[in-house]
Amino acid sequence: MKSQYVLKRRRRIIISGGGTGGHFYPAMAISSFLKNKGFNIFYIGAQRGIEKLKIDSFELEHILLNAKGWNRNSFLSIFSALFLLISNIIKLFFIFRKQRPSLVICTGGYSSIAAGSAAALLGIPLYLQEQNAFPGLTNRVLSIFAKRIFISFENALLYFPLNTKFVRNKTIDCFNPVREYFKDSKKNNIFLFTGGSQGSSTINRLFLKMKNVILANNYKIILICGSRFYKDYSKYSNDKIKVLEYTEKPWEFMNKSKFIVSRCGALSISEIVYSCNVSVLIPYPFASGNHQYYNSELLINNNSGIRLSDNEIDDIDEINLLNTLKNSYNDYYKNIQRLKIKILKRDFFKVIDNCINEDIKL
Repeated sequence: MKSQYVLKRRRRIIISGGGTGGHFYPAMAISSFLKNKGFNIFYIGAQRGIEKLKIDSFELEHILLNAKGWNRNSFLSIFSALFLLISNIIKLFFIFRKQRPSLVICTGGYSSIAAGSAAALLGIPLYLQEQNAFPGLTNRVLSIFAKRIFISFENALLYFPLNTKFVRNKTIDCFNPVREYFKDSKKNNIFLFTGGSQGSSTINRLFLKMKNVILANNYKIILICGSRFYKDYSKYSNDKIKVLEYTEKPWEFMNKSKFIVSRCGALSISEIVYSCNVSVLIPYPFASGNHQYYNSELLINNNSGIRLSDNEIDDIDEINLLNTLKNSYNDYYKNIQRLKIKILKRDFFKVIDNCINEDIKL
């Protein structure tokens, strides 16, 4: 009979990912799912990431590393980042050796490359979860050592450094892990403009351009303008316009909004699908590898919304835009509902649950 220590050790999983919400919240969604399955979760993040402010509310045992990115044009920046990386790999090597986890899961970000490297050195099975259509640097590097790679966009496979049978055989196409609160609820006549925690000057400008015509058509507006813009935009708040700096519970607004204006981070696209919002998508033009544009293709190719570029905002005809959205709403809405049904067939949580059952002998 196996000892309780051995059983507990085999149910220990380390999850690493953060820096931005796009890496952190998928890590938390996976953590919550596996915790409910009875696994003992240990989280690894970075001191400079969003996780420093958010992790305590998730009640996970954790460590935050002193990790950072680098400026490719600065030798000092590269040297400093590499020194911290090596230090963190050594630190995690000894932590992993002591904890002896059965699995390490990385979702990207500065902390993930140290966690994934330590797992590779110790021969611990490594899972990667890639959110974007264009994979981040961390996951591209770690893909060589991974046992399983979960991708959310099929063309992401093209950008891994070893696009060979070796990599393809361990890659699984499934959707991003989305928190269970995002649902296709009854939709109200609400336009939601959101630029996330940092806000988007482009989306805020479109709000200013469209607000009068939206209100004239008997819609209400919710604007999540971002902390750095709140002082300038809070004055627009009234009984028909709700202005927020940020929200920890975006599903409370997405689930009930007919329309959403948003950037195209992988997490945003995934949440839009689960909430079934008809969308106006504005990819951030400076995203690495133009990945936001490629993320938006999921909805555009399924005829579930409209895509605009930053350069189009100031010249847009707001009346025509609103009329197009209103007249096409039923078609767009049915299309995104069909897309959600299709995506649920490759639900991330079902897939990873099956993989863990195959890979870990409990």
